[in-house]
Amino acid sequence: MLLSSFFFLALGSSAVAQGHGIRIERSENRLIEGPASPDGASSSSIDSVWHAKLQDDGLVKLDFHRLIQRRDSSSADTGTASDATSTATKDTSVVSTTEDEASTTAETKKTTLETTASTIEASTTEESSVSSTTSTSTSTSSIASSTSTTSTSTEPGASCYSTTVKSSTICETTGMTTLTCYAANITSSTCSPGLICTTQSSNGVTICMELQNEVGTAGIIIASVFSALILICACTLITMCYRDKSKQRRQEELRRALNSFPSVLMTKRISIKTMFGFLAAFPLKRRGLDMESTPTTTYNLYSFNFYHKLTMSSKPSFDSLPLKKDGPPGNAWGLFGDNDECGMLNLLTPEIIAKAASEIRDGVRVSTDWPLNRMSRPCFGRAPFKHEITTKAPRAVNDDTLTFNTQSSSQWDGFRHYAYQKEKLWFNGKSLDDLLSSDLNGIHAWVERGGIVGRGVLLDYASWADKNDITLTPFETKSITVSTLKEVAKSQGTTFQQGDILFIRTGWIRAYDKLSDDECKTLADYKVPPAHGVESSEETLRWLWEQNFAAVVGDQPSMEAWPCQNTDFFLHEWLLAGWGMPIGELFDLEALSRECVKRGRWSFFFSSMPLKVPGGVASPPNGVAIF
Repeated sequence: MLLSSFFFLALGSSAVAQGHGIRIERSENRLIEGPASPDGASSSSIDSVWHAKLQDDGLVKLDFHRLIQRRDSSSADTGTASDATSTATKDTSVVSTTEDEASTTAETKKTTLETTASTIEASTTEESSVSSTTSTSTSTSSIASSTSTTSTSTEPGASCYSTTVKSSTICETTGMTTLTCYAANITSSTCSPGLICTTQSSNGVTICMELQNEVGTAGIIIASVFSALILICACTLITMCYRDKSKQRRQEELRRALNSFPSVLMTKRISIKTMFGFLAAFPLKRRGLDMESTPTTTYNLYSFNFYHKLTMSSKPSFDSLPLKKDGPPGNAWGLFGDNDECGMLNLLTPEIIAKAASEIRDGVRVSTDWPLNRMSRPCFGRAPFKHEITTKAPRAVNDDTLTFNTQSSSQWDGFRHYAYQKEKLWFNGKSLDDLLSSDLNGIHAWVERGGIVGRGVLLDYASWADKNDITLTPFETKSITVSTLKEVAKSQGTTFQQGDILFIRTGWIRAYDKLSDDECKTLADYKVPPAHGVESSEETLRWLWEQNFAAVVGDQPSMEAWPCQNTDFFLHEWLLAGWGMPIGELFDLEALSRECVKRGRWSFFFSSMPLKVPGGVASPPNGVAIF
C-alpha cells in the first residue's frame, strides 16, 4: 500500500504538470520565481509567482500562477486579437476574442460592447468546449450563478463570463480542498458561485476566469481501489483477532487493533491525504480571457490554487529544513508568515481544539503547576521566589507582592528566551536589537491568541522505567531516546494526533521533592546542573517534527539531557528559535500520572494561560488537565 500510495500520488502530480505545462513545486510562505514560459512568450509586467499564504482561519493557501502575454501586430488593423497558445506535453489551449468597436453618443453617454468568446481545449482522452456571450452595463457589481450568462463590469469595454463549475464551489470548501482562481498583481472582485472576475490594477484589464474541476474516470477508479484495500485490511484485522481466541480476548485484541490502525498508517507515512489527496492534483481546466477594449493583447492565465488545512499534514518534510536557506540549521522561519509570533501553536486551530474537548468525560481536573516557591534554590543562578504580604491596618485588608524569576519553577520557555547561539538570532530571524526595541515574540502573543489549549498526551517514562526495573538517575546526564519514548507510548496504547501537546514525565520532580535543603543547595551551586532528559539528536528532532506537536513539556529543568550532548541538534535552539515550539519545564506531573494510571488513559484536555506580559520571555503555565 505504501508503494502504491506514492506511485499514484506521483501520477497525479505528473498529470498536473502536463496539463498546465508547468512544474509544480512547493513554496513555503515565501515568494519565488516561477518557471519560464515553455513557448517563449514574454511575461511583460506580470511575473510568474508561486506563493503560500496563511489564512486567518488556519488554512494555508498554496498558489501557483503563470501569466503569459502575447501580442499580434496585425490585430490593431483587424480588431481581432490573435490566438495565444501555451503548449504543454499533452495540453493545448487556444483562446481567441473578437470585439466590435464601441459606439458612444453625447446624448445618452452609454457604451455598448458586444463580445463573443469561445474556448476549446483538447487532450488525448477528452474534448470540451465552452462558449459564452456577455454584455456590459454600467453597474459596479457582478452577479452571476453557475448557469447564468449575464454579468456586469466596472471597466469600460470589460465583461465577465459566467462559468460552469463541476465538483466544486468557488470560495467554499468542498471535501478535502477548496479551489479558486486569482492572478498575481491583479485585484479580485467579490467571488460569486461559478464566477470569478479579476481586474488588473495597473491598466484596468479585466480577466474573466472559468474553472472546471474534472477528476475523470481514472481518479474514480483509483479512489475505488484504495477504498477496497482499506476494507480488506480492516477485514483481515477482524479475522486475525477472532481466530481461535476466547470471546473476551478477541474483543480486547479487536479493540486494540482498531485503535492502533490509524497510528500504523501514520507510522508508515500513509495518510488520508496520501491515499486520496492526489485526486485534487488531476488536471484542472482553466481559461482566462482578456476583454480589454483595444484587442491588441490576449492573456492566457493558468492558475493552480490549492487550499488545504494544516490538519492534512501540509507541513514541509523534515528533510526540507531549513526553510530559510541562508538561516541557521533546521529553521522553519516563514512557515506561518514572516511576522508570525506563535509558531507551532498555529496548529491549535478551532477544529483541533473542538476535537480535543472530547477528552473531557468526567470533569476531573488536575493542576500541572509546581508551587512558585519551588525550586527552593533555583538552578542556573536564578533568584529565589519572594512573597511579601502588606497589611492595610487599621482596615482588615491585605495586599501581597511577588518577586520571582519566571523560570525558577514551572514555566513556559518563550521565543525570546533562547536563540541560535552562533548566529544570535531568535525565532523568525529576530535579533537582540529587534527584541529590545519592541514586544516581538513576546509570550503575550500566545495569550492574545487564546493561550495554549488542546489535547495533552502524557508519556510516563518514569512509571515505565519502574515497571521494567530501570534505575532512574534524574541528577545525571542521561539521554532518553526516541525508541524508548515509542516503547512507552506502545505500553500505554497511546497514539498521537496533529496539534497534540506532548508531556514527558521523567521523575525529576519526584526525586527533587525528596532532597534535603543541603542537597538542594548543592544542586543549585552547579554552574551546569546535570539532569536526565530527551536525547539531542537528529532522530529526536525528526520525530518531534513529524508528529506535529504544538508544544512539548517535561518535569525537569531542561527538556533535553543537560548539559547538551550534541550541539548540532540542540533542542532549545531548534524548537524555540527554529520552529517556534514552546518548551515547558519543571511541570509537576506527579498527580497527572496517578490520574492517568487510575483511568487507564494518558490523553486529556489541557488548558494553559500564561501571564500576559507584553514582550514576556517566559511565564508560569497556570496549567490544568481535564479528564
